[in-house]
Amino acid sequence: SVQLLDGPLVEVAEDAVSEADGLGCPAGDDSSRQLGGCGFDVFWAPQASPESMRQEISMCLFERGYCVIRFLQSAGQLEGTMRAARDLKAKGTLIRMPEEVEEHYIGAHFPAKVAWLEPGETLQDELLTAMEINVEQLAGLIQEFAEDLLGDSLSDRTPGILALSLQDDEEEDW
Repeated sequence: SVQLLDGPLVEVAEDAVSEADGLGCPAGDDSSRQLGGCGFDVFWAPQASPESMRQEISMCLFERGYCVIRFLQSAGQLEGTMRAARDLKAKGTLIRMPEEVEEHYIGAHFPAKVAWLEPGETLQDELLTAMEINVEQLAGLIQEFAEDLLGDSLSDRTPGILALSLQDDEEEDW
């Protein structure tokens, strides 16, 4: 049995399963721990166990002092989130980060316009709100290990970032 990233469990022959390769990432960026050089450290699927997520994030924090997490959404969830992101774009809420810091905040090879998801801010999209709650829960999971990992206690976190990929014509303007 193989559990797909969007949830369903399917039966497949063992010889039909292989390790993911390439992941659609630009070649030649293996200089970091980041998954295949894709610009993120941990891929968060809905069925991921809190313990495995805690371990991966803790290791990343120990090695580099920060962790970039990418979340998976179903097609239906993605449609609603994209609508909310486009609404933010139309309102002028999304901005392009300065080139010097963009890679460090949202990962390599991912030019995007972003909006900070400020704590306490009312988000228009249920899934974005759920993701913020998940990140808060994860912060709680690693809080007890923060002093060993980072040399200090964990008392706060950077707000989440909503990133909307740039269209080809938008990237040329940058």
